[in-house]
Amino acid sequence: MAKTHVFQMDDYNVLMTKRRQKTIRLRINADGQVCVSLPHFVSFHQAETFTLANRDWIAKQLALFNAKRFYEQVDWEAQSFYLFGKKCQFEIHLGMKNAVRYDNGKLSIYTKLPLDQAQIQQKIEAFCKSNMRQTVNVLNQKFLQNYPQFPAARQFCYRQMKSVWGTSRAQSRKITF
Repeated sequence: MAKTHVFQMDDYNVLMTKRRQKTIRLRINADGQVCVSLPHFVSFHQAETFTLANRDWIAKQLALFNAKRFYEQVDWEAQSFYLFGKKCQFEIHLGMKNAVRYDNGKLSIYTKLPLDQAQIQQKIEAFCKSNMRQTVNVLNQKFLQNYPQFPAARQFCYRQMKSVWGTSRAQSRKITF
């Protein structure tokens, strides 16, 4: 069973876990948590020293993590969300038929009835998924033009992934985002 220890460093908590491994592993999880995995023969004090020595790397990675936020993170005050790491504004228009339009970084949601936050979130997620499919297909075509020696991907799958950006299977030529 893995032993865990949490310590405070700057403005965040660092979760340390002892596991069956040979090296110390420092990473930022998908939810922004700083984690350190260490072998059983390394003490928590040594791991804290290692973590403090890598403080600059952690700050840089947390800044990158915050810059590449997913579309689920909607800022309701500023009426904005992030799509592929870029900030996009959204606005709600009442009285028109149901539609969603995107133009120059602004998402316009047209609806007949007022929407609550959960419904707005669903509309934004649906838009982002459809936009992602279009973007991935365009990127796949550009890749094939530049590298014709590689076989084209047969299938793209999209799911809500927590720990990785995507996976690929060479034999079945399947890519999952």
